[in-house]
Amino acid sequence: MNKIILTDIDDTVLKFAEGFEAWAIKKKHLRLKEGMTVRGQGSIMGPFGLSREETDELVIEFSEENFYCLQPEPDALQVIPQLYAMGYQFVGISSCINTYSAVADRRDNLTRVFGIPWLDVHCVGLLQSKKAILERYEPAIWVEDNAHHALVGARLGHKTYLLDRPYNDGVLPIEENLKKAISWEDVLIDVMFATEEEPPRKSIDQQLLDAERQSSAERARRVRQIERAYEAQGELPPKRKYGMLKVFCGPMYAGKSTNLINSTVWYNDKSILVVKPAFDNRFSETEIVTHDGRSIAARSTDDFNQIRLHAQDVDAVFIDEVQFFHEFNPVDHIVYTVRDLLNQGKDVFVAGLDMDWQGRAFEATANLCAMADHVYKLRARCAVCDDMATKTYKKSESGFQIELGAEDLYEARCNEHWKS
Repeated sequence: MNKIILTDIDDTVLKFAEGFEAWAIKKKHLRLKEGMTVRGQGSIMGPFGLSREETDELVIEFSEENFYCLQPEPDALQVIPQLYAMGYQFVGISSCINTYSAVADRRDNLTRVFGIPWLDVHCVGLLQSKKAILERYEPAIWVEDNAHHALVGARLGHKTYLLDRPYNDGVLPIEENLKKAISWEDVLIDVMFATEEEPPRKSIDQQLLDAERQSSAERARRVRQIERAYEAQGELPPKRKYGMLKVFCGPMYAGKSTNLINSTVWYNDKSILVVKPAFDNRFSETEIVTHDGRSIAARSTDDFNQIRLHAQDVDAVFIDEVQFFHEFNPVDHIVYTVRDLLNQGKDVFVAGLDMDWQGRAFEATANLCAMADHVYKLRARCAVCDDMATKTYKKSESGFQIELGAEDLYEARCNEHWKS
């Protein structure tokens, strides 16, 4: 079996049902029947009391507006990066609208949320069969939440996992290669136990990386030992790798800090440094806290020199609200520090506003975007019309470019309502 994982997208890796439900209630003013949810029923028609035609129209409208901003299923967010690190590639398959822009938005959403490149993303059309797509691939792993689509994949020879959901609770596997899975964790466990290959012996390059993570005294001894191994082979020791820079930017309420926190899952088994500006004490002095309540412990400082100091023995650095650091550090110093971290082989993740409330670029964010390997321009929802928002609106003009505040002072707005 090849190392490709085919996966459904909606309610398998991304929270489509929850996103649609919230949108339908807020924007379309629909009401759920008592005791029913879209997720629980696996249906939109029943919980909202809609016809097939009404449902299809709403799904198409929602998909055209929201395919770039769905949140991940928590178990998928934990497992997919681990499987990717084991050499697996991912293909997303969705039976929803199949326009070019929809496919592009789906790919962007998946890449941004999971932090990995996707081999391919397919949309086959609303309620259409996925058989034609599944037939293109040699036997692989197939993960689904819909029993019918799961069965189609199993009969084509794919090792199929039907994720346990309320709407398929009573479904029993009727094919030898179809298995019920409580979560993506079951897929990971099966993959780990199914391989009969012995773990590969570590190359000298990998030993060098391992040595760099040890204490300074032991590190020096092991690095020199490994360098001698290279010399014995008549080779020069490899140069330290150059780190990767990834920037999440956009207006307020676009999910910049959320994406920064999500990215730390890639480094669960490594040492990281998470930093926030001490100046930003709106929610916590010791944590990065998102507007929807998620948090992660962080070191607070306004001095970029402190970042270099505390990053000496880590593999990756995560910096939130980078635009605030410009208040206390020259832009050139911020850029130089980040470049120095990259030269040391450390990956750097940065989140920050790209523009202030007047539409002027924040220099620190702009410079880092120019340097970055990956830039994610995130979008929010306009507080006035609920359309796509790329600007931050200030409710009361004080003249200051930077002024701490949240919903009391700022809103995300579309271009039309930002200037109105």
